[in-house]
Amino acid sequence: MQIVVGTGLYMAFWTMKSIVVDGTDKILNQNKLVRPGEVLIYSFKYCKYTDKQVAISRTLVGETTTSYPALPSTNRVPPGCGTAVSQNLIVPEAVVPGFYTLRLSATYQFNPLRAPTVSYQSERFEDCQELPASL
Repeated sequence: MQIVVGTGLYMAFWTMKSIVVDGTDKILNQNKLVRPGEVLIYSFKYCKYTDKQVAISRTLVGETTTSYPALPSTNRVPPGCGTAVSQNLIVPEAVVPGFYTLRLSATYQFNPLRAPTVSYQSERFEDCQELPASL
């Protein structure tokens, strides 16, 4: 009985590190401008401490809020520290022009009792209908 209780307490309360994003993310689109239908390219520095599967949800926050379905990750970001670049987020055609940030949330399922979520928000970028001619 004590082993079961001890195991349950360990699974529920032991600190488990998943990933730390250091907050120096960058929007890589030229001049931080993107049109509806284009790919938003961003990078972030991280230290990842586990190879557990992760579900990543993404939300554009600004003039309107657009949520994307949570996707199971293919774990392309290996454990350790580094910089990741993502080019798989298409800005929807229906997004209202204005300034936005990208909110990312990563949920790691360590065990049946623990699924911590780590969130961060990108720097601002502008969604505009037409890019200026100078680009």
